[in-house]
Amino acid sequence: MYDGYWISMIALVEQHLESIRDLCREFGVLRLDLFGSAATGDFDPERSDIDFLVEYPPDYDFGHWLTRYFALKERLEVLLGHPVDLIMSGAPRNPYVISSIEETCVMMYPVDPDRAMPHAHDPRRWRGIQASKAIHRLQQGATLQPDSTALIRALRDGHERRD
Repeated sequence: MYDGYWISMIALVEQHLESIRDLCREFGVLRLDLFGSAATGDFDPERSDIDFLVEYPPDYDFGHWLTRYFALKERLEVLLGHPVDLIMSGAPRNPYVISSIEETCVMMYPVDPDRAMPHAHDPRRWRGIQASKAIHRLQQGATLQPDSTALIRALRDGHERRD
Protein backbone atom coordinates (compact mmCIF):
# COMPACT_ATOMS: atom_id res chain seq x y z
CA MET A 1 0.00 0.00 0.00
CA TYR A 2 2.74 2.48 0.88
CA ASP A 3 5.74 1.73 -1.35
CA GLY A 4 6.29 -1.74 0.05
CA TYR A 5 6.10 -0.68 3.69
CA TRP A 6 2.78 -2.40 4.25
CA ILE A 7 3.60 -5.34 2.01
CA SER A 8 5.18 -7.11 4.98
CA MET A 9 1.94 -6.79 7.00
CA ILE A 10 0.45 -10.24 7.16
CA ALA A 11 -2.41 -10.89 4.76
CA LEU A 12 -4.70 -11.92 7.63
CA VAL A 13 -4.58 -8.41 9.12
CA GLU A 14 -4.78 -6.70 5.75
CA GLN A 15 -7.80 -8.81 4.83
CA HIS A 16 -9.65 -7.63 7.97
CA LEU A 17 -8.39 -4.03 7.98
CA GLU A 18 -11.80 -2.40 7.55
CA SER A 19 -13.32 -4.57 10.28
CA ILE A 20 -10.43 -3.67 12.59
CA ARG A 21 -11.07 0.02 11.89
CA ASP A 22 -14.79 -0.49 12.56
CA LEU A 23 -13.91 -1.99 15.96
CA CYS A 24 -11.69 1.00 16.70
CA ARG A 25 -14.59 3.35 16.00
CA GLU A 26 -16.99 1.21 18.03
CA PHE A 27 -14.66 1.15 21.05
CA GLY A 28 -13.61 4.82 20.84
CA VAL A 29 -9.94 4.11 20.09
CA LEU A 30 -7.77 7.11 19.20
CA ARG A 31 -5.02 5.09 17.56
CA LEU A 32 -4.20 1.44 16.90
CA ASP A 33 -0.80 0.26 15.65
CA LEU A 34 0.20 -3.21 14.55
CA PHE A 35 3.73 -4.19 15.58
CA GLY A 36 5.97 -7.21 15.94
CA SER A 37 6.03 -10.24 13.67
CA ALA A 38 2.63 -9.52 12.13
CA ALA A 39 3.96 -6.18 10.90
CA THR A 40 7.33 -7.42 9.66
CA GLY A 41 6.37 -10.55 7.78
CA ASP A 42 8.03 -12.84 10.35
CA PHE A 43 4.65 -14.08 11.56
CA ASP A 44 4.42 -17.81 12.32
CA PRO A 45 0.74 -18.86 12.30
CA GLU A 46 1.51 -21.79 14.61
CA ARG A 47 3.34 -19.80 17.33
CA SER A 48 2.89 -16.06 16.86
CA ASP A 49 0.30 -13.84 18.40
CA ILE A 50 -0.76 -10.54 16.85
CA ASP A 51 0.55 -7.46 18.65
CA PHE A 52 -1.33 -4.17 18.76
CA LEU A 53 -0.54 -0.92 20.54
CA VAL A 54 -3.74 0.91 21.45
CA GLU A 55 -4.26 4.52 22.51
CA TYR A 56 -7.48 5.72 24.10
CA PRO A 57 -8.67 9.29 24.78
CA PRO A 58 -7.51 10.66 28.17
CA ASP A 59 -11.05 10.57 29.62
CA TYR A 60 -11.97 7.14 28.21
CA ASP A 61 -14.45 5.08 30.24
CA PHE A 62 -13.01 1.54 30.31
CA GLY A 63 -15.98 0.23 32.29
CA HIS A 64 -15.91 -1.79 35.46
CA TRP A 65 -12.76 -3.96 35.60
CA LEU A 66 -11.61 -2.70 32.18
CA THR A 67 -14.45 -4.54 30.46
CA ARG A 68 -14.28 -2.42 27.29
CA TYR A 69 -10.52 -3.02 26.95
CA PHE A 70 -10.97 -6.79 27.29
CA ALA A 71 -13.99 -6.75 24.98
CA LEU A 72 -11.92 -5.10 22.23
CA LYS A 73 -9.12 -7.63 22.75
CA GLU A 74 -11.57 -10.52 22.52
CA ARG A 75 -13.30 -9.14 19.42
CA LEU A 76 -9.91 -8.76 17.69
CA GLU A 77 -9.01 -12.37 18.59
CA VAL A 78 -12.32 -13.67 17.23
CA LEU A 79 -11.99 -11.59 14.06
CA LEU A 80 -8.39 -12.65 13.37
CA GLY A 81 -8.57 -16.19 14.76
CA HIS A 82 -5.32 -15.75 16.70
CA PRO A 83 -4.30 -14.65 20.18
CA VAL A 84 -3.89 -10.88 20.42
CA ASP A 85 -1.60 -8.86 22.67
CA LEU A 86 -3.29 -5.48 23.14
CA ILE A 87 -0.75 -3.18 24.75
CA MET A 88 -1.86 0.20 26.06
CA SER A 89 0.11 3.14 24.72
CA GLY A 90 2.49 4.39 27.39
CA ALA A 91 2.54 1.05 29.24
CA PRO A 92 5.90 -0.25 27.92
CA ARG A 93 8.79 1.13 29.97
CA ASN A 94 11.69 -1.02 28.78
CA PRO A 95 13.66 1.00 26.19
CA TYR A 96 14.37 -2.12 24.12
CA VAL A 97 10.66 -2.98 23.97
CA ILE A 98 9.80 0.61 23.06
CA SER A 99 12.47 0.61 20.33
CA SER A 100 11.18 -2.68 18.93
CA ILE A 101 7.63 -1.35 18.82
CA GLU A 102 8.75 1.88 17.13
CA GLU A 103 10.79 -0.01 14.54
CA THR A 104 8.00 -2.34 13.46
CA CYS A 105 4.77 -0.43 14.05
CA VAL A 106 2.28 0.11 11.26
CA MET A 107 -0.66 2.41 11.90
CA MET A 108 -4.02 0.70 11.49
CA TYR A 109 -6.27 3.47 12.79
CA PRO A 110 -6.90 6.35 12.26
CA VAL A 111 -6.14 6.48 8.58
CA ASP A 112 -3.72 9.39 8.30
CA PRO A 113 -1.03 9.05 5.60
CA ASP A 114 1.18 11.64 7.30
CA ARG A 115 1.24 9.57 10.49
CA ALA A 116 0.92 6.08 8.99
CA MET A 117 4.50 5.94 7.81
CA PRO A 118 6.59 7.97 10.27
CA HIS A 119 9.85 6.99 8.58
CA ALA A 120 8.91 8.15 5.07
CA HIS A 121 10.37 11.61 5.54
CA ASP A 122 13.54 10.47 7.32
CA PRO A 123 15.59 8.20 5.04
CA ARG A 124 18.30 7.71 7.68
CA ARG A 125 15.77 6.35 10.17
CA TRP A 126 14.26 4.15 7.45
CA ARG A 127 17.71 2.72 6.62
CA GLY A 128 18.32 2.12 10.33
CA ILE A 129 15.09 0.17 10.57
CA GLN A 130 16.01 -1.85 7.49
CA ALA A 131 19.43 -2.51 9.04
CA SER A 132 17.82 -3.69 12.26
CA LYS A 133 15.55 -6.06 10.33
CA ALA A 134 18.52 -7.35 8.31
CA ILE A 135 20.52 -8.03 11.46
CA HIS A 136 17.57 -9.94 12.89
CA ARG A 137 17.33 -12.04 9.71
CA LEU A 138 21.08 -12.73 9.83
CA GLN A 139 20.78 -13.80 13.48
CA GLN A 140 18.03 -16.20 12.40
CA GLY A 141 20.44 -17.83 9.93
CA ALA A 142 19.75 -15.95 6.70
CA THR A 143 22.70 -15.29 4.39
CA LEU A 144 23.56 -12.18 2.40
CA GLN A 145 22.85 -12.39 -1.30
CA PRO A 146 25.45 -11.15 -3.83
CA ASP A 147 23.14 -8.28 -4.81
CA SER A 148 22.81 -7.00 -1.23
CA THR A 149 24.63 -3.69 -1.74
CA ALA A 150 21.59 -1.73 -0.51
CA LEU A 151 21.45 -3.90 2.59
CA ILE A 152 25.17 -3.50 3.22
CA ARG A 153 24.82 0.27 2.81
CA ALA A 154 21.90 0.26 5.27
CA LEU A 155 23.95 -1.76 7.77
CA ARG A 156 26.88 0.65 7.40
CA ASP A 157 24.67 3.73 7.73
CA GLY A 158 22.91 2.25 10.75
CA HIS A 159 26.25 1.54 12.38
CA GLU A 160 27.64 5.02 11.61
CA ARG A 161 24.66 6.66 13.30
CA ARG A 162 25.58 4.99 16.60
CA ASP A 163 29.20 6.26 16.55
